[in-house]
Amino acid sequence: MAEGYWRQHELWDGTYTLDDLLDITELIRIRRDNQKRAAQAARLS
Repeated sequence: MAEGYWRQHELWDGTYTLDDLLDITELIRIRRDNQKRAAQAARLS
């Protein structure tokens, strides 16, 4: 899910918090949306 940005043990050992996990999942969603939009724009050009 987090595409290599974190590992589960990092959440448990305190490296990252649950808020960090939520932030990275939002970042991944936004990145995928932007990639889809860029692909659509390239097809329309």
